[in-house]
Amino acid sequence: MAKQEHLEQIRQGGKQWNAWRWRSSVLLPDLSGADLSRLDLDGADLRSARLRNANLNNARLNRALLTYADLSGADLSGADLSDADLNQTNLNNAQLCHADLRHTHLDRANLRWADLSHANLSGAWLFSATLCLADLSHANLSGAELSRADLHGARLCGADLSSVNLRGANLSGADLRGIPWLFIMELTLQPGVTMQHMLYDRVTEEQ
Repeated sequence: MAKQEHLEQIRQGGKQWNAWRWRSSVLLPDLSGADLSRLDLDGADLRSARLRNANLNNARLNRALLTYADLSGADLSGADLSDADLNQTNLNNAQLCHADLRHTHLDRANLRWADLSHANLSGAWLFSATLCLADLSHANLSGAELSRADLHGARLCGADLSSVNLRGANLSGADLRGIPWLFIMELTLQPGVTMQHMLYDRVTEEQ
Protein backbone atom coordinates (compact mmCIF):
# COMPACT_ATOMS: atom_id res chain seq x y z
CA MET A 1 0.00 0.00 0.00
CA ALA A 2 1.28 3.45 -0.93
CA LYS A 3 2.76 5.68 1.77
CA GLN A 4 0.59 8.74 2.29
CA GLU A 5 3.48 11.22 2.18
CA HIS A 6 4.76 9.77 -1.08
CA LEU A 7 1.26 9.86 -2.54
CA GLU A 8 0.76 13.50 -1.60
CA GLN A 9 4.04 14.49 -3.24
CA ILE A 10 3.60 12.56 -6.50
CA ARG A 11 0.16 14.06 -7.04
CA GLN A 12 1.78 17.50 -7.28
CA GLY A 13 3.47 16.52 -10.52
CA GLY A 14 6.89 15.53 -11.77
CA LYS A 15 8.82 18.71 -10.95
CA GLN A 16 7.56 18.92 -7.37
CA TRP A 17 8.16 15.20 -6.91
CA ASN A 18 11.77 15.45 -8.10
CA ALA A 19 12.49 18.40 -5.81
CA TRP A 20 10.98 16.59 -2.83
CA ARG A 21 12.82 13.37 -3.57
CA TRP A 22 16.13 15.18 -3.82
CA ARG A 23 15.53 16.88 -0.46
CA SER A 24 14.27 13.78 1.33
CA SER A 25 16.73 11.28 -0.18
CA VAL A 26 14.02 8.61 -0.39
CA LEU A 27 15.59 5.50 -1.91
CA LEU A 28 12.52 3.29 -2.36
CA PRO A 29 9.37 5.36 -2.90
CA ASP A 30 6.27 3.30 -2.20
CA LEU A 31 3.31 4.06 -4.48
CA SER A 32 1.94 0.53 -4.62
CA GLY A 33 -1.70 0.40 -5.71
CA ALA A 34 -1.93 4.20 -5.99
CA ASP A 35 -4.33 5.89 -8.40
CA LEU A 36 -2.04 8.09 -10.50
CA SER A 37 -4.15 8.07 -13.63
CA ARG A 38 -3.80 11.05 -15.97
CA LEU A 39 -1.09 12.69 -13.85
CA ASP A 40 1.60 14.78 -15.54
CA LEU A 41 4.82 13.05 -14.46
CA ASP A 42 7.00 14.27 -17.30
CA GLY A 43 10.64 13.61 -16.37
CA ALA A 44 9.74 12.23 -12.93
CA ASP A 45 12.51 10.40 -11.07
CA LEU A 46 10.85 7.11 -10.17
CA ARG A 47 13.95 4.97 -10.08
CA SER A 48 13.49 1.89 -7.86
CA ALA A 49 9.94 3.03 -7.02
CA ARG A 50 7.38 0.51 -5.86
CA LEU A 51 4.46 0.93 -8.25
CA ARG A 52 3.06 -2.56 -8.11
CA ASN A 53 -0.62 -2.62 -9.20
CA ALA A 54 -0.65 1.18 -9.50
CA ASN A 55 -3.14 2.87 -11.83
CA LEU A 56 -1.18 4.99 -14.33
CA ASN A 57 -3.85 4.90 -17.00
CA ASN A 58 -3.25 7.74 -19.50
CA ALA A 59 -0.54 9.23 -17.29
CA ARG A 60 2.15 11.39 -18.85
CA LEU A 61 5.48 9.68 -18.14
CA ASN A 62 7.53 10.82 -21.08
CA ARG A 63 11.24 11.12 -20.21
CA ALA A 64 10.53 9.58 -16.79
CA LEU A 65 13.28 7.63 -15.03
CA LEU A 66 11.89 4.22 -14.08
CA THR A 67 14.97 2.01 -13.95
CA TYR A 68 14.63 -0.87 -11.48
CA ALA A 69 11.05 0.21 -10.65
CA ASP A 70 8.46 -2.44 -9.82
CA LEU A 71 5.50 -1.88 -12.15
CA SER A 72 4.26 -5.44 -12.05
CA GLY A 73 0.50 -5.57 -12.50
CA ALA A 74 0.34 -1.81 -13.08
CA ASP A 75 -2.19 -0.29 -15.48
CA LEU A 76 -0.30 1.86 -17.98
CA SER A 77 -2.95 1.72 -20.69
CA GLY A 78 -2.72 4.76 -22.93
CA ALA A 79 0.19 6.19 -20.95
CA ASP A 80 2.82 8.35 -22.65
CA LEU A 81 6.17 6.67 -21.94
CA SER A 82 8.00 8.07 -24.93
CA ASP A 83 11.74 8.56 -24.32
CA ALA A 84 11.37 7.12 -20.81
CA ASP A 85 14.09 4.98 -19.21
CA LEU A 86 12.69 1.61 -18.12
CA ASN A 87 15.90 -0.40 -18.28
CA GLN A 88 15.67 -3.46 -16.02
CA THR A 89 12.18 -2.44 -14.88
CA ASN A 90 9.72 -5.10 -13.72
CA LEU A 91 6.60 -4.86 -15.90
CA ASN A 92 5.44 -8.41 -15.35
CA ASN A 93 1.72 -8.68 -16.17
CA ALA A 94 1.44 -4.91 -16.69
CA GLN A 95 -1.27 -3.38 -18.89
CA LEU A 96 0.33 -1.29 -21.66
CA CYS A 97 -2.26 -1.48 -24.40
CA HIS A 98 -2.29 1.65 -26.60
CA ALA A 99 0.67 3.05 -24.62
CA ASP A 100 3.18 5.33 -26.34
CA LEU A 101 6.64 3.77 -25.92
CA ARG A 102 8.43 5.42 -28.81
CA HIS A 103 12.22 5.45 -28.30
CA THR A 104 11.75 4.12 -24.78
CA HIS A 105 14.64 2.25 -23.18
CA LEU A 106 13.50 -1.18 -22.00
CA ASP A 107 16.77 -3.11 -22.07
CA ARG A 108 16.57 -6.22 -19.86
CA ALA A 109 13.08 -5.21 -18.71
CA ASN A 110 10.70 -7.91 -17.51
CA LEU A 111 7.57 -7.75 -19.69
CA ARG A 112 6.42 -11.33 -19.18
CA TRP A 113 2.63 -11.62 -19.68
CA ALA A 114 2.43 -7.84 -20.34
CA ASP A 115 -0.38 -6.50 -22.54
CA LEU A 116 1.29 -4.36 -25.22
CA SER A 117 -1.45 -4.73 -27.80
CA HIS A 118 -1.69 -1.71 -30.12
CA ALA A 119 1.23 -0.08 -28.27
CA ASN A 120 3.63 2.17 -30.17
CA LEU A 121 7.14 0.75 -29.66
CA SER A 122 8.71 2.23 -32.76
CA GLY A 123 12.42 2.80 -32.22
CA ALA A 124 12.24 1.33 -28.70
CA TRP A 125 15.25 -0.40 -27.14
CA LEU A 126 14.38 -3.88 -25.87
CA PHE A 127 17.80 -5.55 -25.86
CA SER A 128 17.63 -8.81 -23.88
CA ALA A 129 14.13 -7.91 -22.66
CA THR A 130 11.84 -10.69 -21.41
CA LEU A 131 8.65 -10.63 -23.50
CA CYS A 132 7.67 -14.26 -23.29
CA LEU A 133 3.88 -14.76 -23.41
CA ALA A 134 3.40 -11.00 -23.85
CA ASP A 135 0.58 -9.70 -26.06
CA LEU A 136 2.11 -7.54 -28.81
CA SER A 137 -0.73 -7.95 -31.26
CA HIS A 138 -1.01 -5.01 -33.66
CA ALA A 139 1.85 -3.24 -31.86
CA ASN A 140 4.12 -0.91 -33.82
CA LEU A 141 7.63 -2.36 -33.46
CA SER A 142 9.10 -0.69 -36.53
CA GLY A 143 12.80 0.02 -36.06
CA ALA A 144 12.80 -1.49 -32.56
CA GLU A 145 15.92 -3.07 -31.08
CA LEU A 146 14.96 -6.58 -29.97
CA SER A 147 18.25 -8.41 -30.27
CA ARG A 148 18.54 -11.28 -27.77
CA ALA A 149 15.00 -10.60 -26.53
CA ASP A 150 12.94 -13.53 -25.25
CA LEU A 151 9.66 -13.59 -27.20
CA HIS A 152 8.88 -17.22 -26.48
CA GLY A 153 5.12 -17.73 -26.88
CA ALA A 154 4.51 -14.02 -27.46
CA ARG A 155 1.50 -12.91 -29.49
CA LEU A 156 2.62 -10.75 -32.43
CA CYS A 157 -0.45 -11.07 -34.65
CA GLY A 158 -0.62 -8.15 -37.06
CA ALA A 159 2.38 -6.36 -35.48
CA ASP A 160 4.52 -4.00 -37.56
CA LEU A 161 7.98 -5.62 -37.66
CA SER A 162 9.50 -3.46 -40.39
CA SER A 163 13.22 -2.78 -39.87
CA VAL A 164 13.19 -4.52 -36.47
CA ASN A 165 16.44 -6.04 -35.19
CA LEU A 166 15.81 -9.56 -33.86
CA ARG A 167 19.33 -10.97 -33.95
CA GLY A 168 19.69 -13.73 -31.41
CA ALA A 169 16.05 -13.35 -30.31
CA ASN A 170 13.92 -16.29 -29.20
CA LEU A 171 10.64 -16.49 -31.15
CA SER A 172 9.89 -20.11 -30.33
CA GLY A 173 6.15 -20.67 -30.20
CA ALA A 174 5.42 -17.04 -31.04
CA ASP A 175 2.22 -16.22 -32.92
CA LEU A 176 3.01 -14.18 -36.05
CA ARG A 177 -0.23 -14.74 -37.90
CA GLY A 178 -1.40 -11.68 -39.80
CA ILE A 179 2.17 -10.59 -40.58
CA PRO A 180 3.06 -10.48 -44.30
CA TRP A 181 5.00 -13.50 -45.52
CA LEU A 182 7.80 -11.25 -46.81
CA PHE A 183 8.53 -10.07 -43.26
CA ILE A 184 8.54 -13.65 -42.00
CA MET A 185 11.13 -14.57 -44.63
CA GLU A 186 13.27 -11.58 -43.70
CA LEU A 187 13.21 -12.65 -40.04
CA THR A 188 14.64 -16.04 -40.96
CA LEU A 189 17.66 -14.29 -42.47
CA GLN A 190 18.61 -12.52 -39.25
CA PRO A 191 21.42 -14.44 -37.50
CA GLY A 192 20.70 -16.41 -34.36
CA VAL A 193 16.89 -16.12 -34.41
CA THR A 194 15.17 -19.13 -32.82
CA MET A 195 11.86 -19.82 -34.57
CA GLN A 196 10.77 -23.36 -33.66
CA HIS A 197 7.02 -24.05 -33.50
CA MET A 198 6.21 -20.50 -34.59
CA LEU A 199 2.67 -19.83 -35.82
CA TYR A 200 2.31 -17.95 -39.09
CA ASP A 201 0.04 -17.78 -42.13
CA ARG A 202 1.02 -20.47 -44.59
CA VAL A 203 1.58 -19.49 -48.20
CA THR A 204 -0.78 -21.44 -50.45
CA GLU A 205 -0.09 -22.46 -54.03
CA GLU A 206 -2.63 -19.89 -55.24
CA GLN A 207 -0.57 -17.14 -53.61
